[in-house]
Amino acid sequence: MKGTLPELDEAAGRLTNQLETTSSLDPPADASAATLLAMLENIERGLKVIYEEVLSLKNGEEDSEYLTVAEAAKVLHRSRYTVRRWLRNGTIRGAKAGGGNGGRYLIHREEIESFLEQTHRYHG
Repeated sequence: MKGTLPELDEAAGRLTNQLETTSSLDPPADASAATLLAMLENIERGLKVIYEEVLSLKNGEEDSEYLTVAEAAKVLHRSRYTVRRWLRNGTIRGAKAGGGNGGRYLIHREEIESFLEQTHRYHG
């Protein structure tokens, strides 16, 4: 089953939103090269996630490489709030698709698997 036109339009809108948001970033005047590099890497991660999401919708893939916060919470047996907090504080890595408060995080499946392995080693 291929992604529907409204789904593709929505994904394209999120991509446009992300591009507008990232192109208007004004780094601090005293930003170091490391800070600028970190900002660019974050932008690149976000664009890659959005690109993969658009491709999966276009190709009709039902099992995306990326999980939403709700899906990750279910896999991790934690609340969505906890997963969002972990994303904000860097416990797990993800990218925010879409700009502003309306954007949603997407987390690569490998990130969740890695997190589970690390926590299992720590608690196991």
